[in-house]
Amino acid sequence: MGLRRNRQLLKWLLFIFVILFWLLGIVVFALGLYVRTDHSDYAIIVDEQSNGYGVILISVGLLIIFVGCVGAAAAVRENKIGLFAYAVVVGIILILELVAGGLAYKFRSELEDSVLSSMNSTLSMYSKNHRKIFKSWNTVQTRRKCCGVHNFTDWLSDTNWSDMNSSLDDAVPASCCHDRTSPCLPEDQRVYSTGCYNSVFDSITDNWQALGGAAIAIACIQMVGVVLSVLLLNSVRKLGRFGSLEDVQKVI
Repeated sequence: MGLRRNRQLLKWLLFIFVILFWLLGIVVFALGLYVRTDHSDYAIIVDEQSNGYGVILISVGLLIIFVGCVGAAAAVRENKIGLFAYAVVVGIILILELVAGGLAYKFRSELEDSVLSSMNSTLSMYSKNHRKIFKSWNTVQTRRKCCGVHNFTDWLSDTNWSDMNSSLDDAVPASCCHDRTSPCLPEDQRVYSTGCYNSVFDSITDNWQALGGAAIAIACIQMVGVVLSVLLLNSVRKLGRFGSLEDVQKVI
């Protein structure tokens, strides 16, 4: 009787943690959608490496949801192969998360230079001939109330912009002004005083922190889930509850 009671306790504890794992997958998926939306206004003007967070979160969220469904079914059915597969897959995901976290921390300093370089290069390509870059810079400057990379002087020193705007040497794009009207001249006091780099980079690092927080929460639940699934698997083995191929197919 003691083994059966312990098995039942382990089964429902694992089921609860699997449900938490599954719900966390939904949260991670939603967070990925938010990050993708938050990046949409500057995705074109920053390095592509910094735009992958949303895709990563969405993919991890979908994987967690799927694995959570399999784990919940395996726990309720007390299926040996299903429990083993759940423990292995969750353990692999945990290892990958730790590796990814270490790499992200290692290369974080390089991200700053990459974003800065990309913003400088796309600013010099600002023209209607590059419609996506043209639209993205205007959107960023309007929404984030900023001008240029560091400040409005970036536009004055850019030869491409100077050639486009040869009639007014001191003008900057209309999106740099509060009222978005041309000509937008710095001496009119309508130009945003801050550059866009700090705002964009702060947004990216905030997403890094969100990704890190999600990874920590997932890892904690994963470790508990792996331990409970192994304990339940051991309990099922002792009671002779061996899963058949048909049971595995039902779980999957």
